[in-house]
Amino acid sequence: MIILHDVIERIEHPHKQDIIANLTRFLKAEGIIYFGFPAWQMPFGGHQQICRIRIASTLPFMHLLPTPLYRGYLALLGEDKACINELLSIKRASMPIEKFEKLLLSTNLGVIDRTLWFINPHYQRQFGLKPRLLWPAIASMPWVRNFFSTSCFYIAQKK
Repeated sequence: MIILHDVIERIEHPHKQDIIANLTRFLKAEGIIYFGFPAWQMPFGGHQQICRIRIASTLPFMHLLPTPLYRGYLALLGEDKACINELLSIKRASMPIEKFEKLLLSTNLGVIDRTLWFINPHYQRQFGLKPRLLWPAIASMPWVRNFFSTSCFYIAQKK
């Protein structure tokens, strides 16, 4: 078993495909890879919680601004250059659900299990919120589900 939790959304393209393809070399025939990541379009999918300026760390969806506006917004609020560069790297590495599933197919991995969370299980420890699965009706709607999935858990295996 290989575990990648909160990793894949930080790797920029085209390195994602190369890394996953290389990881599959280490799997036995029955081996699995677990992936956990936030959907890019969810309110804090840009990892803006790492900002030191409170308003920048708490305003949802700001990472969806076009890159020049996002960079300017962060600079205007006073974020330091290192933080801005990190957030822009995460933006370049964005990982919507559909893009992730396409990536799996391109690396000859099939999905064994997928769980989409409306309230991420980690939020129970962090914020006292009870974990909640994404409603099936929304989970079945490509692109729409990206805005409501705070965490995506996948188990994949070689085809």
